Amino acid sequence: MLIDHLKLATDCAVIAASEWIYQVNDGFGIVFTVDLEKKTCTCRVFDVLMVPCCHALAAVGIRNVDIYSLIGNYAFVTEWRKLWRAHILPPPKEKDTEVPNVVSEMVVNPPKTRRPGGRPKTVRIPSRGEYQGKGGKKKKPNKCTTCGKDGHNRATCKNPI
Repeated sequence: MLIDHLKLATDCAVIAASEWIYQVNDGFGIVFTVDLEKKTCTCRVFDVLMVPCCHALAAVGIRNVDIYSLIGNYAFVTEWRKLWRAHILPPPKEKDTEVPNVVSEMVVNPPKTRRPGGRPKTVRIPSRGEYQGKGGKKKKPNKCTTCGKDGHNRATCKNPI
């Protein structure tokens, strides 16, 4: 992601507004404000992902700040190791946990709901990809048992036997 942002940063024009605040014009004529001290940009990519956006990287080229100092701590392995340094214990079994008397004596009733009016539906709703015509099944054309042709049945067959 950082490499993609570096490629996009080459098309940006940077104007210094103060020591840490820069106005960056991307190649499409849109102006973004980057604050390298607060690690923010008006495109919000820098704020949300905590990875420098192309505008911030363009401003870094003017200010000569280390790119890795702008990346959030969550992206580094050392922070993950600190997080998972402690032992992670499995959850206790249900029989080993103590339930307070207040909770065990509490009466819990089912929710008060009303049944909808009208006759209940008896036809199931077909799954995606199933035939959704009348009756639920795809109708086949009539097939005559005498001559074996489609389009009519034995009673209306006009072919000689």
